Amino acid sequence: MTNVLGRPCSSAAALARVNLQYSMQVIAGARASFLEGVNWAYAAGAVSIVFGAVLVAALLPTKQREIDLLAEYRSEDALPVA
Repeated sequence: MTNVLGRPCSSAAALARVNLQYSMQVIAGARASFLEGVNWAYAAGAVSIVFGAVLVAALLPTKQREIDLLAEYRSEDALPVA
């Protein structure tokens, strides 16, 4: 896995070795690209967390509704079987 993740940086380093006059720009561009990707990953994670929280809040019953449901289930279970 490390080999796959290191390829873009190693490719940039190889390109920088071949074109010495552009080496600083190539390395800076690779670093900027990597950091931009990290920022997008953080943003996607934050959006996922917020979406999950909204989904849980919308679909799960409130505390009082859960208590009411449990009482209803108990009363149904207590009914004699016909």
